[in-house]
Amino acid sequence: MKGLGSKFTYIAEEQGKIICFDELEVNGHLDRFYCHKDFQIKGIGKKILEQLESKAKVLGIEKLFTEASLTVKPFFKSQNFIVVK
Repeated sequence: MKGLGSKFTYIAEEQGKIICFDELEVNGHLDRFYCHKDFQIKGIGKKILEQLESKAKVLGIEKLFTEASLTVKPFFKSQNFIVVK
């Protein structure tokens, strides 16, 4: 995790290469979620999201939100996010 002012970035690496990451802003916004295609559906994104949720609780953030692409929308829906539009 690296704090970038009002952002907290969580990164998963394998053999020195970034394979998945996401960023939490202090307003609850999740930004820049990415998981390399070879590592999708392996639980890595879920682990990062769990870490972000834990950090949000520590910070007193009660609601998380994101603008999900069509590709990642099923992931967030599977993690109990609600599609607004």
